[in-house]
Amino acid sequence: MLTDRRLYCRALAIIAGLTCAASVSAAPAVIAGGALDPAYSDADIYLGDPPTPKVPAGPACRAAKAYVDYHQAGHFAQVPSLFAPDAILMEPSRLNVRGTAGITQFYAKAIGALKPEIAAVIYLGDATDCMVELAVRQVIDGKPRWRLASMDHFTVDGSGRIIRMVAFQRPSKMGLKPPHMDK
Repeated sequence: MLTDRRLYCRALAIIAGLTCAASVSAAPAVIAGGALDPAYSDADIYLGDPPTPKVPAGPACRAAKAYVDYHQAGHFAQVPSLFAPDAILMEPSRLNVRGTAGITQFYAKAIGALKPEIAAVIYLGDATDCMVELAVRQVIDGKPRWRLASMDHFTVDGSGRIIRMVAFQRPSKMGLKPPHMDK
């Protein structure tokens, strides 16, 4: 496949007068969370397990870390306790969920049913806002791998409770298939 892609790039270079050698490099790109597998062009697949990232001080990143910790422990029913009563959760599918009842139902029925295995790869934030990049573990070519999946933005109130969470999904041609669903 790489040879075909190089030929394709050469043809484009001749036609457009451009070079695209960098786009076909077999060297893995290194991003937060580790090196990406160059064998995959339709998703960002890590070569290994992402290391545990440092969490910046402050209530926003503490809330984001608690969110990740609850997911990692499989405690999806506890995730809504991190949110303020009038919070808004904005998902990539444009599903906007407001308030405790809506957020509780969302985590019980949507996220809890999927039971995604996530890992934070980097946290960036201050006292009121925290961004966290998340990888999801899924079955790829018959084995569990980590795929860069999303960037979530958390905003907290003065008590450290989440008042707004916006999730941005990383485009991928691979659907979510958690390892436990491969049986």
